[in-house]
Amino acid sequence: MNNTNNTITLFQEYLKIVKSQKLTFAILVLTMVVAVGVEVITPLYYKDLANIFTQNFTPDLYTLGWSALVSLLIAYSIWIIVWRVFEWFIIPFEVGGKNTLSLYAFDVLTRQKYLFFQNEFAGSLIKKHSRFVAEFEQIADWFFFKALVNTLVIIGGFIVFAQEDLYFALIFFAWCIFFLLISGGAFYFKFRFDKKRAVLESKVGSLFSDTFSNIFTVKTSQIEANEKLVIEKKQDELYAVTKISWIITGVIFGIQAILMVGMELYMVFGMLEKWKMGSFSIGEFVLFQTILFLIFNKVWDFGISLRSLFTSVANASEMLEIINTAEIEKDESFSKDLKIHAGKIEMKNLLFSHDSSKILFENFNLTIASGEHIALVGESGSGKTTITNLLFRFFIPQKGEILFDDISANAYTLKSLRNQISIVPQHPEMFHRTLRENITLGRNIADEKIFEALEKSQSLKFVNNLEKGLDTVIGERGVKLSGGEKQRIAIARAFVDNAPIVILDEATSALDSITEKEIQKGIFELIKNKTAIVIAHRLSTIQKMDRIIVMENGRIVEEGVHKDLITRNDTYAHMWKNQV
Repeated sequence: MNNTNNTITLFQEYLKIVKSQKLTFAILVLTMVVAVGVEVITPLYYKDLANIFTQNFTPDLYTLGWSALVSLLIAYSIWIIVWRVFEWFIIPFEVGGKNTLSLYAFDVLTRQKYLFFQNEFAGSLIKKHSRFVAEFEQIADWFFFKALVNTLVIIGGFIVFAQEDLYFALIFFAWCIFFLLISGGAFYFKFRFDKKRAVLESKVGSLFSDTFSNIFTVKTSQIEANEKLVIEKKQDELYAVTKISWIITGVIFGIQAILMVGMELYMVFGMLEKWKMGSFSIGEFVLFQTILFLIFNKVWDFGISLRSLFTSVANASEMLEIINTAEIEKDESFSKDLKIHAGKIEMKNLLFSHDSSKILFENFNLTIASGEHIALVGESGSGKTTITNLLFRFFIPQKGEILFDDISANAYTLKSLRNQISIVPQHPEMFHRTLRENITLGRNIADEKIFEALEKSQSLKFVNNLEKGLDTVIGERGVKLSGGEKQRIAIARAFVDNAPIVILDEATSALDSITEKEIQKGIFELIKNKTAIVIAHRLSTIQKMDRIIVMENGRIVEEGVHKDLITRNDTYAHMWKNQV
């Protein structure tokens, strides 16, 4: 059922392209009808020529021969022109359609909830996207060059045969239906193996991507052999499924060949019987043989193409599983592009769990005043990062609500909310683009403002030392930069953002002690007159916070300023002593 639903959805998505290009599609179908019509008609002229050549020369017969020759010239001229028109219009239809589908699939993927990407390989998603787009061209070609052409040829052949011999035409038509039903049913049976093969191919690709993305760990840990074994196991599964698929294909081709040879022998038998009864003409034999070979060629090609069709559907269906089942981030009907002016944050009576087996927050309350600088500390798993994800609405609490400036977070559009919260993460993500692009993130920011942000984030010196400065391409995931350099670029981003709320998640963890002290001044300038949440394990960086909140298993166990918490000699004090 799931395969059927995915297939239906796939064709629904592809049909949107047809609807958006109705005129182009109509022209393509019309030109194909004319082209196939010419192909079916031309054997009639060869029939006339064959009958003429079996007789002795006479001027009248010579005139008839010339008439057939001129008719062939006209027919082939129309055929050539029509195909050129078809080729002209197929380009915007298929290339334009792929462009539209690519943007649509990218939009669907990027709008998935944050948790979705935590459970998927990036390489697998790229492969699913590319297949979904590429297979549109394959399926469109199949429709025009296989399904439509073969349907028209069969109909045209039936009409021609019916004019010559109605009985044979009916036998031929029944044979075509039987041939297509057998081929279609057999390839549909094979579809399950094609689908499994497509899934395994994506998994193999994902394993390659995962290995290459972690090549440093692979080489330093000397686990190349282990990685090879993991991939080899999955590759063997892929080989086994592909082998079965190909064997089934061979059996299908054998059945098709038997059916075609049977039809050809039946036609020759019919001609022999006609010849015995004296009702046979060489022209009729040429006509039947020519059209039959034309149809055999098309139908055989169509039978083979069913294999490609089901393979294409299987390849594209992986993306359809995401379209059909994954949850997309979306705004509420009442959401608006609102401004956060004061920066007050309030979390009221929150109930949240990542899964039903364990509740992280239960009746959780936290209020951060406008312009207040707070620090969140606690062991891993205490809920610090989850608070960040809830503020960005990556996760949605099961109960309770989050408010910004006393307005529910749901009232803000996701775009307006996230644009007004800057974050400097512990492990900043970098694009394989220039430094300028990594700082501006697609916005039109003047270089003067960029250099100001670089200076405040202590990045200006190392950027100026680069041969191309801001135009330096920093490599995949910023591989050309050190951890500290990436973190400083992330801080520069926050300066450029100038958002009313700033989250610093271990923002100086990758910096050495000297650089950390230098950048602290810039960080405090960054959060000046702004609401700031600082997540830190290194407690020396948060002593000047307005309030320190100590968390444990999703609960607030202590809060206050550094000096007071030390004198209490409780959880925070023990953490401080351990670090000192």
